[in-house]
Amino acid sequence: MDYVIVNYGLNQIYTVHKKTFEQTVEAIFSKSTNFKLGKNLKIIVNSTNTNVSIEFDFYSYQSQNEFSQRLTNLIEKIKDAVKLLIRVDVENISMNYLGKLNRKK
Repeated sequence: MDYVIVNYGLNQIYTVHKKTFEQTVEAIFSKSTNFKLGKNLKIIVNSTNTNVSIEFDFYSYQSQNEFSQRLTNLIEKIKDAVKLLIRVDVENISMNYLGKLNRKK
């Protein structure tokens, strides 16, 4: 299945489609001045349709200081966005660092 089922009350549920998670991660990267999303973004819904794992490739921009702190901030933004959608922490985030890029002027 391509969606997550979220319980939000007695006998009440809503679903969040896989594409929504993709759009959320893409939006976070589009607002980032430190990182660029690579071509591989994969959302994997768990077997009970209650959570997701997120896999993606990413680049950093050349003139970056405090890489670790900025990466932690990016991860926190992704976690917070998923939690807003499904009311639980993301199951897993798997990242593949592809290297540094020069900024476009």
